[in-house]
Amino acid sequence: MATIDTQVWVDGAWRTQRVNVNTILGRPSGVAPPEQRRMEPEKPAPNLAVMTRTLVGSPVVKWIIPARIRRADRNDVILIGETFVQIKELQPDGRLRDVASKTDFAGNILHARVFGTPRQPASASSTSSEQGSQGYTETDEKIEILTDDGSISTDDQVKLPPHVLVVLLDTSELLFLFANEHHDGTLTFHTCNKASPKGDVNGAQIAKHIAVDPRSRAMAVAVPGPKSTLTLFALQPMARAGETIARNGKLQSQARDFLIQEHHLFVNGEIILMEFLYPAVGDDQHVILLLVVDDYTRLLCYEWDSSQSLETAKKPGNQGHRVLGNDGQPLLLIPLIIPSVFLLVHERIVIGYTGILSGSVDQKFRVPIADVPPGGDGWLQRTPRCTSWARPVRTERHSAQHDALYIAREDGMVHYLEIDRGDSLINTTSAAGALRTYIGTAFASLDLPLKTNDMLIAGGDTSAGGHYFVSQNICGWNSFADELQIRPKAEAPECIDVIPNWTPISDAVVVDPASRPIQDVEDEPDIPETRGRLFACTGTASHGAVTEMRAGLKAWMELVLPYHRGASQMWCIRTPLISGVIMVFAFPLHTEVLHISEDMQSVEQKSDADRWGFEFDAFTVAVASFGSLILQITPRSIVAIRSLVAIDDDHLPETEILAMDESIGEVAFHPDSPSVAMVLRSNQVLYLGYTRFDPMNGLSHASVLQDSDPVLLDAEPVHLSIISVHGRTFVLMGTARATLQIYEESYKNGLKPVLEHAFNEDLSMGDFAICESIACLRCGDKEQESGLCFSLACGLRNGCLVILSIESSSYEDDSMTINSSKTIRIGDASTHIIPDPSFKDRAFLVCGAELCRIRLCSNDGTIQVWNIWLSDHNEPSYKQGPVSVIARIPVRRSHSPQSSIFGAVACVTGDQLVVFGLDEVPKEVPRQMRINGTPRKIIYSPTLDLLVVGYSKLKKAYKGPNSPPRRQAPEIVSALALVDLDQGVIQEADHEIEYKEAKDATPTGPSLKFMEHIRALVDWTCTLGDNTYHFIVVGTELISPRHPTMGGRILLFTIKRLTEGAIKVKPACAMLLRKPISHVATFGAKSLIVASGEEVCLRNLHPEGKKLERISGFKLRSSVVDLSVHGQLVYVSTLSDSLSILRVDDEKLVQVFNDHVARLSDCHLALPELSVVLLADKEYCLSGSWQEPESLTKCSGRRDHSKPLNSRDMARGQTLFEAELPVSIAYLRSGNILPRWRRQYQDVPGVCPIVDHSLNQNPGGGDAAMGVLGFSEDGSIHQFTLLTDAAWQLLSFIQKIALQSTNSPLSGRSGNSRTFFPLRTINPRAKQIDGDLMSQVLGLGSTGLREMLKKGSTKNSNDANAGSVRNLESRMSVLITQLYGDAEGDPVEVVLWYLRALLGPDL
Repeated sequence: MATIDTQVWVDGAWRTQRVNVNTILGRPSGVAPPEQRRMEPEKPAPNLAVMTRTLVGSPVVKWIIPARIRRADRNDVILIGETFVQIKELQPDGRLRDVASKTDFAGNILHARVFGTPRQPASASSTSSEQGSQGYTETDEKIEILTDDGSISTDDQVKLPPHVLVVLLDTSELLFLFANEHHDGTLTFHTCNKASPKGDVNGAQIAKHIAVDPRSRAMAVAVPGPKSTLTLFALQPMARAGETIARNGKLQSQARDFLIQEHHLFVNGEIILMEFLYPAVGDDQHVILLLVVDDYTRLLCYEWDSSQSLETAKKPGNQGHRVLGNDGQPLLLIPLIIPSVFLLVHERIVIGYTGILSGSVDQKFRVPIADVPPGGDGWLQRTPRCTSWARPVRTERHSAQHDALYIAREDGMVHYLEIDRGDSLINTTSAAGALRTYIGTAFASLDLPLKTNDMLIAGGDTSAGGHYFVSQNICGWNSFADELQIRPKAEAPECIDVIPNWTPISDAVVVDPASRPIQDVEDEPDIPETRGRLFACTGTASHGAVTEMRAGLKAWMELVLPYHRGASQMWCIRTPLISGVIMVFAFPLHTEVLHISEDMQSVEQKSDADRWGFEFDAFTVAVASFGSLILQITPRSIVAIRSLVAIDDDHLPETEILAMDESIGEVAFHPDSPSVAMVLRSNQVLYLGYTRFDPMNGLSHASVLQDSDPVLLDAEPVHLSIISVHGRTFVLMGTARATLQIYEESYKNGLKPVLEHAFNEDLSMGDFAICESIACLRCGDKEQESGLCFSLACGLRNGCLVILSIESSSYEDDSMTINSSKTIRIGDASTHIIPDPSFKDRAFLVCGAELCRIRLCSNDGTIQVWNIWLSDHNEPSYKQGPVSVIARIPVRRSHSPQSSIFGAVACVTGDQLVVFGLDEVPKEVPRQMRINGTPRKIIYSPTLDLLVVGYSKLKKAYKGPNSPPRRQAPEIVSALALVDLDQGVIQEADHEIEYKEAKDATPTGPSLKFMEHIRALVDWTCTLGDNTYHFIVVGTELISPRHPTMGGRILLFTIKRLTEGAIKVKPACAMLLRKPISHVATFGAKSLIVASGEEVCLRNLHPEGKKLERISGFKLRSSVVDLSVHGQLVYVSTLSDSLSILRVDDEKLVQVFNDHVARLSDCHLALPELSVVLLADKEYCLSGSWQEPESLTKCSGRRDHSKPLNSRDMARGQTLFEAELPVSIAYLRSGNILPRWRRQYQDVPGVCPIVDHSLNQNPGGGDAAMGVLGFSEDGSIHQFTLLTDAAWQLLSFIQKIALQSTNSPLSGRSGNSRTFFPLRTINPRAKQIDGDLMSQVLGLGSTGLREMLKKGSTKNSNDANAGSVRNLESRMSVLITQLYGDAEGDPVEVVLWYLRALLGPDL
């Protein structure tokens, strides 16, 4: 290690001493080296580690490609981002169903294309998911394919799909990818790679462009640069590639199954665009490649015979052809189906060229595309540019004469071009309309049946994307007549659904429910929130929004009706003779019936008892339908409604009412047969009866069981249900004594008790462990070979969900036992479980404000609980209210229209009746509240119970008094928006703009001014004497058109709620400073800490409340990038000098700590309860810095930054860990956003809970969080969990085994390469656990983890701890004992439980 002689500060004097070079390079100048610090008893630093995990990946979609990479009958759409590939399937109604995704790439994706069979028009059947699920046709060629883990897929042997996706990675790799769909619905990705070419000798440049021949005969990859590298590949025909894979039984390395030959060429100049042109019809061997080179915009063309070697590729002209005119550099290169004809799209015009092969390039036509004005939101002061194009699929007859194109602009406008083979080429052009999104490179036309409208899809650029129906007649195309119909005016495309995009994230805040005031609203049930809510500033310009980040199952609303509250139960029934669906609602004193047509276009409320037969004036206990018979049971009667013909004015139903002498209590119908169980009360005696009836003859021929007497009950029933398991019928009854009683019903023995379970045996369940709802859940398609096995999901009155796993030794055995019981706390309100007849392993759950979906994962009682979020793409700010009742609408097996109510879900939420479709794959479901501008900062004000958002926006161009008549300057203004957490934006606090020229250019007064940007926001409750004031503090930066910066201002606003519900915003104080205000934080009752440039100041509010007086300040070496206050300490992270801590002593700022490592800081988060500060920097690193608490309060510090640091005067500190991240973290926030049922970390050892101190709001309030949230500007959200040494020892052991074990599916895991040090290391960079890798280990399950342990062998022979242990499972048991103490159970299962608790989704 290199050492030098230098001057060091020792005991107050400079001395010459030999020191390590890294010691000098690793700390700022003037800081005393660690080894020179005072020798005194020191408190040891905590031994902590960090687990980093990607909660939400970046949602940015870069490319969208319609491609069938699974099977020919799957209408797939591929969404590609920098780090992911998502497969979605296009449904007949135009929606996209989630199929699978792949994220474990070795690097970022730079480009992607597909090759294979040409796109063909989709038939109506090809978009049906029902046909796709029927399996493979007999003509499919069966082959075996090697899976990612190296084994041959024997479950489903499939043929090579029609298309293969090829992606270009920044690791200089070409990755070929397709998928294998198994019969059970699972999917396996199959990949092989090929090293892609690099530029120059040292390989400093990487490939960025890729193009594929329209007939999939060749592929080209380009490395741009002053001298570009062009690599040509000859592609194997798909049929021959399928034969090769079938013969070898696996994919070959280096993509030899798909590539025949490659050839390298060099091009003078930088290649900016590249596409293959279409050859003449019937010319199957001619390949034409066109390049656009950024050398005065030169066109180069290569052509060759595909049957010959690639070395025969030649250029018709050596120097190429220069593009003439002043149209600027082309933005897009579009090859036309017409042979050798192509388009160059410029900023304002589209130019068609011919003759590229003849040696001279001719401009055939010029079409202006800037005639349509911009989208109108003023986000651009220039002409919007074209960013992408798409070709819709047309019939073969039409394609022989015409070519159709959609060209998209970045502001959302889409142009339609129709080009034919005539002499003039251009036929028509029109505006297809404006999409409600900004459009980047992710744009495509999807394959729908030709008798429908075109469908366009856009991924969204700094805005949410979507897919839209575009009328063919609007675009001038009629698929039925095969002729053109020109329409001069375009209507707005119809949005079908949105593609979420919440980038860029400019700020975020977590709202703790404990900080929200209690709402006192009439007619609104008091249902408190149980989790924090995460809000972020996202998007730009007119697509700017405050986005509430949520995860769960997306429910898209198809029908919304106003409806009143109060219904206790709901049933959805249908009969063969009544079209549509009948919804029955039970109210305490009456019953209501709605009839909704199948297409949801007609809704009628039925109240005529003579016409419909229902007893409307009584409470309905239960309703069911059996064929043409409908049964309604009330407390005193049974009503049978039967009709043999459709009900209309001439045909009324037959109604039969059976009055009961006994009072009817709980009722349950058999799910599969006409049977009913009822609890009857007669003379204070309760008994349970079971009745079968003939649905064709009504009640008069009902047959009551006579084999045994009704069962007398000794407890008050509160719930009754009937389930059928493997042909056996069970009656389940929850009682007021907190018990569950199970009876089996049979013809021979009647009702026989088989099992009773008491919920209140566990003292922690409390006094309200009463089962009020039950659903039977079963996992898998086959029953247990030995006997019955099913689970019961029981909803209790105390807010718990109990999962009982019930088994019997054989199908004929009457005895049943509870194998396991699991209790999950959902909330504080009563938990209601509603069975879902469409899925035997799933049910609905309602508990207070939570609407959830539960799914049984295994027969041992393991379940998943996911929130259901109602969403409306036409109203993105929609927030559902508490759900009172919910039911699944029966499925109709016969053909239904695309928009059919059958199979949907209906619920009453708040004062609305909603019919919705439900996704079954959990994902992010953001809720966006639009703001008319780009949001910059956001805070939550507990006093106002509002979000306060600072944003900027562009108004119409402002003409200054001295500006030329035709010259206009852009007008950028800032404003405050007040956002209700539930209702959205309720008021914009915008102010008049006062612009003054020349000498009087400095704004004055408290209003937000022209070119004034908001940089800081704080909610401040100030106390002066006996008076308390509430302010919103705004820190700004002033920018002049003539000067880079004019300083900044501190503004104080008072915001009050008026009695009539309006909000009044009034400026209170303003102060001008010489430098921009970057951060503001509250300190004490009357002070603010203000960061302006490099200086941090303490300011007090003047007693008159008119100004902020400067008390003291401290100037740092570089600009402040983040600031927070906790107690008397001020934590400051700076641009280039890492972390500093200041202390307020007698209203003086004193520096008491300075990080010894210089970092380019981005943000920090102080955790005072742990004496740790998390610091994120611009070099993709997260570090944990510990400071000794006593020394922070006792050290003398320094009062002037110009004085050298003395170790005796500064607090002692140490770097605990340094974690490498895939992105740079811009914001760190703490807060508990976990739902109640996911807060398992409270019982998980080895985790350091985090108290919410973010933004100084409600310090210490609410529950502790499991980790810290990190936000990146690309939209990704990361979690950082602090671990104790024992937890790190166990997880580090698993991490090394996963990466180094032989034949492990994770041993070849791609991702950021990182060196993992041996156990017990003291290197800070070793104290990181990769949570994403742990998620993959968890996905292996117990079998995969055992296999990994058995075959594991460390590659590092110097690792004494791992190398000395022969049995890795034994070593893992030792580490578990260190973490848990005396842990019981299988070590593998304990580890999986521990990982499951650590890695539970958090949004």
